[in-house]
Amino acid sequence: PEVRAVQNKPPHGTINLVTARMGNFVEFRLWDDGGGLAMDHLRKKAKENKIEVNTDEDVANLIFHSGISTAEKISNISGRGVGMDAVKNFIRGKGGDVAIALIGAEVEGRRPFEIHITLPIEYTIQL
Repeated sequence: PEVRAVQNKPPHGTINLVTARMGNFVEFRLWDDGGGLAMDHLRKKAKENKIEVNTDEDVANLIFHSGISTAEKISNISGRGVGMDAVKNFIRGKGGDVAIALIGAEVEGRRPFEIHITLPIEYTIQL
């Protein structure tokens, strides 16, 4: 809450989810009003791991690279560099896809983003 207050944001964050049917697929778009993707941190990780990145999209997509994490320290739930790569592999194994879409400008090394998940319709619940 203290960090959000400095940024003139309410103490609690907002997570947005929009879904759309596209033929035999459903796309889920998720974004929040948090700090954004740690682009400077990811650029540093790319350099450390000798991974060539040419665009901001290349940098953002490093979150799907095994062994790359944006966590500052290892905890029980983050920091090992496994997670988003497993998510991407699982979704692709079901015939879907997951991608990062950068939105807005980079501010202080961070950039807002959306996660786009596309799944075949058979993996969704029809209401």
